[in-house]
This record gives sequence, structure tokens and C-alpha cells, in this order.
Amino acid sequence: FDGDADRVFLVDETARAISGSLTTAMVARSILAKHPGATILHNLICSKTVPEVIAEGGGTAVRTRVGHSFIKQVMAETGALFGGEHSGHYYFADNFRADSGLIAALVILEALSNHDGGLADLVSSLDRYAASGEINTTVDDAAAVIDHVADVYSAGEQDRMDGLTVDMGDWWFNLRPSNTEPLLRLNLEACGEDGARHVQHTGGVVHHVGRAQPDVDDVDTVFERTVAERLGKRFPFGAHIVTHDHRGLALAGNEAGEGTTDRLGSIGGELVRHRATDVVGLEDRIEIGHWSGSASGVMWGSVSSASSDMPIIGRPASIGRAFAARCG
Repeated sequence: FDGDADRVFLVDETARAISGSLTTAMVARSILAKHPGATILHNLICSKTVPEVIAEGGGTAVRTRVGHSFIKQVMAETGALFGGEHSGHYYFADNFRADSGLIAALVILEALSNHDGGLADLVSSLDRYAASGEINTTVDDAAAVIDHVADVYSAGEQDRMDGLTVDMGDWWFNLRPSNTEPLLRLNLEACGEDGARHVQHTGGVVHHVGRAQPDVDDVDTVFERTVAERLGKRFPFGAHIVTHDHRGLALAGNEAGEGTTDRLGSIGGELVRHRATDVVGLEDRIEIGHWSGSASGVMWGSVSSASSDMPIIGRPASIGRAFAARCG
């Protein structure tokens, strides 16, 4: 729960965080089981899973802007029983249309009590698409940037309900100004695509926002979840380093196979040969090492340490953090 308990965030038994979209879908499914045909609200950055689950349950899905004032207004207008936001706010008609993390948690607990498996199994059928997580970028003129991105992706179906939403068929994104900070917020979802294509779409939109480097924590979300779990499988060679700067991705390895450079180029990345350097710490099977060169251009080196045999996920030293080498 957050400080005032109007939001709740779930973690399953494998220590995996469940997104607000998937929690919305689970609560909606439970409500529709008791109230067939009910109207359920979801804000426009929720996963496509949410309206799909509502339709599968025989309900009516209504899409809204982001924010409690919009959700509550549309709930009153439509008679909706429930509304969910990707940010972890869940609104209930029988709670005066107010958001309550506690009620949402109780609904999930009831669903778990009627289910043979754990939370991971309960949510497994809902985890259908690859999502970027929210990427925040500071820009001087949000309206101008949104107009530029709209022109770039004019081939997609667009609406301006809240910022800009573009549906390209097998992937979509929303780019909108923050209601509370001077930021543009990007959320992107790829439908049924592999990780490499998903990263390409995300990198492309960020590039057109203005080549601004996202906040470090937001990049962590994209890289550690999407790149490490998905893109890594596409390049199954020895050691590798994934990093970023304003130019995009870089991936390094001493055993990169034929065609790796072209495949990386297709997703806005580059191949960088690396030389493993000193290991300076060891904790919980995570070794901390140092980057041996710049990712700004292709460079060639030699392998000087057995530690290069380990897959590595890291960040450039220019932002003040060491690389983490994942052992085993």
C-alpha cells in the first residue's frame, strides 16, 4: 500500500511485481462474475488486456483519461461499478466511487481463495503483452513534441483524449503531459511481438520525443525487464553487456555471432567489443565490475578475464553507477 492506502501493489510468490493493469483486469473479472454485464472503467494507459478481459466477461469497457477526477465523473455518468488505473488506483461504486487499495486487495484475496494455484498462476492468463513501463522525459514544449510525434506516426490510428495515443495495430503507445510534473510520460505496449521489436518501438518513440535521455530509474525498468529477459534470448552468445546513452542500445560480447551487428542495428543499437576488467566486489552472486570503454562507437579489444564468460547487464559509468555482472 502507499501512505494513505488508496493504492495497492501486488507481488506474487516468485517476487514478481504485478502491474496495475493486470490487477485492474483481475478485479474486473471478479466483479463481472458477480455482476454480469456491468460497466467497468479503465484509463487509457492500461494494457489492452483490460478491455479484453471485460469483453470476455460480458461487461462494457469504458476508456477514460488518467486521473481520479475523470474516473469519478465518468463512473457517475455511466453507472460503472468499478474503475481501475495503471498507477494502482482502484475505484468502487459502493465506496462512494472513491479509490481504495484495501478493497482491491480484498477482492484479489477472495479470488485467490477460490483458485487452486497462487497469484502467479491466477495472473498468468492475463500477462499477454510486452510493456515498456512509464518513461519520463523533460521537454521544453510538450505540445510541440506531441504534434511532432503525431506527424511521425501519422499512419497509425490516433486520438487526443489525453495527450496522444497512437495504435499501430500490433503495438500502441500513449504520450501525455504529466498532471503533476513538467514531464512527458510515454507508455508503450507491443502485442504478441518479441523483445527485440518491442525495444525498437520504444527506442523509436523516445528518439522522436527529442533524443532526450529518460530518467535512470525508467531506463532500468525497460532494460532489466524487457532487454534482459527478452532481447538477451535473441543473442545467445557468451558474455554480453547491455547499456544505454542518448543514442540507444549497445550490446557487447566476445563471441558475437554472424549477423549480430545487423540485428542490433535494426533495433537502434550497436555492437561493441569489450575487455573485461577488474572485479571489485562480490555480493549475493552479483559481481560488480567496470566498463572498459565508451559505447559511442564500435571498438575492438581482447578478453583478459574469465569473468567475461558471465552474462552482464550494466549501465555506463558516465551516470555514476557500476556495471552488475550476473553470475551463472
